[in-house]
Amino acid sequence: MLLKQIFAITILITILNQARCNTNQNSTEDKRAEGTTNFIQGDKLAIDQCLVEGFSLKSANGEFFLNMQTDGNLVIYTTAKNVPIWATNTATLGGKRVCMQQDGDFNIYSQSNNLIWSSKTKGKSGIYVKLQNSGNLEMFTKADKKVWETK
Repeated sequence: MLLKQIFAITILITILNQARCNTNQNSTEDKRAEGTTNFIQGDKLAIDQCLVEGFSLKSANGEFFLNMQTDGNLVIYTTAKNVPIWATNTATLGGKRVCMQQDGDFNIYSQSNNLIWSSKTKGKSGIYVKLQNSGNLEMFTKADKKVWETK
């Protein structure tokens, strides 16, 4: 029961964050560069969870963060020096959110739900992505088998 409540709250927060982002549609500035990145709690996204533009998640040790930038690029940065170490290279393509899907794909979508980028992991049984303390973003199955990574 508690897990269902936590999941419902997470979905509600995602929806509210998306609504907040919709009010800033005309803004293409990089909130990360401005130092106004909003962090969600935890270091992973599970099935049906999304990271919307302007929001980030941090590795457990706090040394790295994954940012869904307002320019549509999904980027991993070092926290100390704010240096990018990996990116989807999707800036200017209109990405608004990145989602961990039930089919195992980790995808970036536009405001109109057009696919911008994909991990191409459909059918590999991934149930969550986690930003590791090494800065590597990895996807795992229910049995904690790694099926995808950024490095």
